[in-house]
Amino acid sequence: MRTLSVALICVLLLSPILKHFSFETSRPKIYIGIDQSQSVGFAIKDKVGLLENIKALQSALAKKFDVETYSLSDQILPKLNDQFNGQATNLNQFFQQINESGPQAGNGAVILLSDGIFNQGPSPLFEAARSGRPIYTIAVGDTMPARDLSILNVAHNEIGYLGDKTTIQVDLQAFNYAGKSAVVTLAKINGDKQTVLTSKAVNIAGNSFFQTVTLPLTLSAVGNQKYIVTVTHLDGESTYENNLKIFYHEVLDSKLNIDLIAAGPHPDIAALKAAISQDKNYDLKVHFLMDPIRLHDKSDLVICYQVPTDNTFAPAFEQIWQTVVTRKIPRLFIIGGQTNVPRLNSIQKSVAISQTNGSLTDAYPMEGSSFTYFNIPSEWKTSWQTYPPLQVPFGAYQVSPGMEVMLRQRIGKVETQFPLWLMGWQDDVKTGIITGEGLWRWRMQEAKGGLNNTHFDALMGATLRFLSTKDDKRKFRVRSDETNYTETDHVNFSGELYNNNYEPISSAEINLKVKDQKGKSYDYQLGRYENNYTVDAGTFPQGDYTYTATSRYNGVNYSAEGKFSVSPVQKELFDLVADYGLLSQLAVQSGGKMITLAQIGDLAKMITADDSIKPVIKKNFKADPLINFKWIFGVLIGLLGLEWFMRRYAGRY
Repeated sequence: MRTLSVALICVLLLSPILKHFSFETSRPKIYIGIDQSQSVGFAIKDKVGLLENIKALQSALAKKFDVETYSLSDQILPKLNDQFNGQATNLNQFFQQINESGPQAGNGAVILLSDGIFNQGPSPLFEAARSGRPIYTIAVGDTMPARDLSILNVAHNEIGYLGDKTTIQVDLQAFNYAGKSAVVTLAKINGDKQTVLTSKAVNIAGNSFFQTVTLPLTLSAVGNQKYIVTVTHLDGESTYENNLKIFYHEVLDSKLNIDLIAAGPHPDIAALKAAISQDKNYDLKVHFLMDPIRLHDKSDLVICYQVPTDNTFAPAFEQIWQTVVTRKIPRLFIIGGQTNVPRLNSIQKSVAISQTNGSLTDAYPMEGSSFTYFNIPSEWKTSWQTYPPLQVPFGAYQVSPGMEVMLRQRIGKVETQFPLWLMGWQDDVKTGIITGEGLWRWRMQEAKGGLNNTHFDALMGATLRFLSTKDDKRKFRVRSDETNYTETDHVNFSGELYNNNYEPISSAEINLKVKDQKGKSYDYQLGRYENNYTVDAGTFPQGDYTYTATSRYNGVNYSAEGKFSVSPVQKELFDLVADYGLLSQLAVQSGGKMITLAQIGDLAKMITADDSIKPVIKKNFKADPLINFKWIFGVLIGLLGLEWFMRRYAGRY
């Protein structure tokens, strides 16, 4: 016993290694993808029978293969349902799912039942080729156009302004209705009531017909307006569901009103008018001190061009300035040779100008520092280097805190810190100052190259937007990321809560209630994300919705309201011609086969007989030191224990 024990210990001291092999067999995996979109549902008459055939195919394949079945439409689901009502089709996403499924890539086969029509995502050919599996396609649908008249698309602006006149472009398509006529109608939907706005007759000139019809639309009401375009129902159409299209148009309450007050005519005024007219959101009125002045009833910005002045019409400005101050209207001062600089210093605190002799000097634009109110593109900076100088008052400039300098003055070759273009707040009123005249030369410098929209126009537009846009002072805000959605879009909400110092609060709870037109409500709670609150409310059915958000902080209740609309996707029923070419190409390039729906009962035998679909046998090699096997220590202890027992039993110690 001792000899065996010592011998075993000596062997272990040599660190022997035991090599052994194991084999693991993996069954091939079959992926079955069933297109459950509306176009396939339209093509299949016996949906119950089809689903029974799919279940029989699953059972037959499960005897030798691992089977995974997916429902395909606008999203990929790992189960089938009894409805073929998907709003869109993304075949590429199905093959991406297969390619990302795990280490079994290249082992097994793919079965795809579809009409070959996809209207989301790229073509599936590339992702299908990456899978390395034979693809068996089951073709459904008809490759011949059915008798049908449909509205393919409605092109329209998303946003407009009250009183604007716009146009709606309607794309019509018809098959096998040569010689027939139809009427396209545009109507406005208000609750359950439809009001016809206009209509237009169309003559169908051939069996394969396409035409774009233009309809006028006047925006006569404020808010998110709902419209519907319909076309006549003709006898024998394959479906009437594609004879209408619903869309929404956001109509804004009013344009931003801008008043320009000038001491007298000047080329700069023409340049400003040209720049401001690029944006339809602005309504500009030009006033000269020599004429009676009446500001907009609701003025969003006043441009004071070389006023206050010291000419004979100076008293007229003083009268209108009191109105500007009383109504706290944002203002933009443009200084020039006619400006009364001492009076300007007295009515604003943004910049103080100390003139020595009242003369003007040339100042070229230079980029300022630490300007944060809006982004400055690099192409603007390039243009600034080519601009001619502005005429600025000669003297010293002192900028008050709260103002940011976008452009500085370069006088000759001397780079100064004197401001040329600055903006900020003065007594809680947005204020901007351009310290020189001659802006028309800047615009002319760029326009001489044939540009209609110059960088000067963009710069002026950004300045006006900053000055005229009112800051949201609400302490509690909740909004949806869009106003109009489709049935497949996720509706996301974001919220903010501030204390009295307008510091963000992230410790409160925000509850959200969404209601549809019938009063059905959906309740959510916004999750905290840093200093904001967000929630993905998912998708909603077609209709108009309102939402109310509530919160409570430090004993104070807060609430915010809003609304959004959801329109149908309406993609699937506008193209009902099956694409067998795509299904055949998927099968041929992968070594599979395209079959018809009638051959689905033979598909299990085809796949079983395919020699390329075989189980994968993995040979695993493993090398372990002998000392790692615990049973050896059991043997060693047993030998030593047996030796001890025999000695005790024989009476020898």
